[in-house]
Order: sequence, then structure tokens, then C-alpha cells
Amino acid sequence: MAEKPLLLVTGASGYLAANLLNFAAEKTGFLNKFSQVMLTDRTLKLERLSEKFKGNTRLVQVNLSQQAHLDKLKTKLKEILKPGQEIYCIHAARTDDIEADKNLFTLLRELAPTYLIYFSSSAVYGELRDESTANKAISEDEDPKPISEYGQQKLETEKIIQAEFEKHLILRITNPYAREPKVKSVVSVFENEIRKCPYETVTLIINADKPKQIIRDFIHIDDFSTAVIMSINKAINGVINISTAKGTSLEEVIELLRTKHKKYANLRYDGALHDDIKISLLDNTRLRAYYKANFTTIESILN
Repeated sequence: MAEKPLLLVTGASGYLAANLLNFAAEKTGFLNKFSQVMLTDRTLKLERLSEKFKGNTRLVQVNLSQQAHLDKLKTKLKEILKPGQEIYCIHAARTDDIEADKNLFTLLRELAPTYLIYFSSSAVYGELRDESTANKAISEDEDPKPISEYGQQKLETEKIIQAEFEKHLILRITNPYAREPKVKSVVSVFENEIRKCPYETVTLIINADKPKQIIRDFIHIDDFSTAVIMSINKAINGVINISTAKGTSLEEVIELLRTKHKKYANLRYDGALHDDIKISLLDNTRLRAYYKANFTTIESILN
């Protein structure tokens, strides 16, 4: 019988990866398909990880930009990899430069056959709309045109993965959210500001002078985790949008929070927080081919 693959997760104590791992350990049998689980991060914030990981998982502190750290990771992997064993690598670390990604990919290619799962972003698409297409969800077939440095780096890393790994899954993620403390998002940040304010009126600093025009495709963190696990279990190869394909404006989010907490929110626009994309709305037809469950609505979470 073939050896089970090894699961390697970079950025393991970041919000997205930590929530994915906790969800997998507590609500699914996903981790049973792997012989070993190795988690890496620059600073391993173990308080974000479920008790189910402690003592049963190898934890390695790694800065992918530093060769000495990469050598340590390579040594650790060599100690446990068996001949012919495959690596499933969920690359969730937000690296500072493209060279760090390249260093990791070189290491993986030298060690074992790898299924590379990459946490990319809707930022790779840029602002692919005019007035006539303002409400159109963007599909994976659109030609990405990032307008931010973050989106440009994500797209460049995607291209390297597509060129160097025959088996790869690129996840273009929209806006995962949850109530605190599960994940940091505009929803949780605003709710925390409203909750901790002792007065009936709270001032929220926003990044748009017209919040009605800022549209986001919010996906609950548990739905996000389910979609990622299902995509990996299906061994999907290629690019998938992880999204609900439903847009919610910044104004609607604020109104839901106003109603829930019975407080008036005074909005103050700060031009220094300017958002590079007004509308982030992704088509999820590919995802819906196998993800049949209903998505959690933002209204049900905040009501």
C-alpha cells in the first residue's frame, strides 16, 4: 500500500491557516489522510492552534527568507520522508519577497513529489470593471491585472507554481470573516470597535468616502475551510476562486452592526487608508461544481 503523503503547512499560525487546521482537526477527518503533519511559521503562535495539535504535530520555526532556516526545514523533512512519499504543501505564509517563495519551491522540488496548494488572493484581478460590468463576478478565466504590489507578488508566485509544479491548486481567496477572535477582518474589527466603545455613538475610521460603493465578497471562515478541504480532497488541479459570489457593501456591514449593538456609528474617512479595489466580487462556478452546501450569510452571523 502506498505511503500516505506528508502535510506541510507554511504560515501555520496565521489566521487563515490556523482556522483551517483547527476546523480540519475538530470537524473533519481530513488530517487522517496524512502520515505526518509539519507546521512552520516565522513565529509559532500556538495559542491559535487547537489542543488536538499539541504533541501530535512537528512544529518548526522558519523564516523562508533565511537560508539557515530553510536548511533546518530541509533536515527535518529528510528525517521523516520515506522514499517516494509525496508532500502536500499548503503555502499560506505571507512572504516579504518573491525570493522566499522561490527558496521554498526549490527545497520541495529537491525533496519529493509535491502537490502545491497556494493561498493567493482576489487582489490578483485588480479592478476589472467599468460602469457596465460593476456587478459582474470575475471568473478564473479573466486575465489578472493587479494594481497593488501585494496583488502583483501573488500573481508572480502563481506563475512560478504553474510552471514548476505539475500538481498545484491556486486558491484565489476573497474576504474571509468571522466574529472575533477567529479571524481578523473588516467585520470583526468594526464590531470590536463598536463593542468596546462605552458611548452610544462610536466613530469608525473607514477607507472610502462613499462606503456604499465598496463591495466585498465575504465568506465565513468555516465555509472557507470547508471549501479548501473539499478542493484538496478532490485533488483539483488549477485555479479556483474561493468565494460566495455575493457582494455586500461596507455600508451594509456597518448598518448591520449598528442595528445589532444599538449604537450610532459616525463614519470618518481617512484618505491614507485608501483601498486599491472598490469591488471585489468573484465568480464561484468552478467551486460550486463540488461545493453544494449553502454559504453562511453575513446577516445570520451579525443578527
